[in-house]
Amino acid sequence: MDLSPSERAILVDLLLHGDDMPSNIAERTDFARETISRNCSRLVERDFARDKGGGVYKLTNAGVLIAQNIQSE
Repeated sequence: MDLSPSERAILVDLLLHGDDMPSNIAERTDFARETISRNCSRLVERDFARDKGGGVYKLTNAGVLIAQNIQSE
């Protein structure tokens, strides 16, 4: 699976901190908010995350598994 560093950071951040908005994820991961927003959308397209509305993203079951695997690397 080919995930960018920011996609990997988003997955782990959502696993550790729960559902959140790209602006908050960006602050914690030191990636630009625009990068995080773009990659949250990509993660939704890949079924690793879901847009809950209001700009809040949540991991899907597949996203949880991927994030756990990233953490254990």
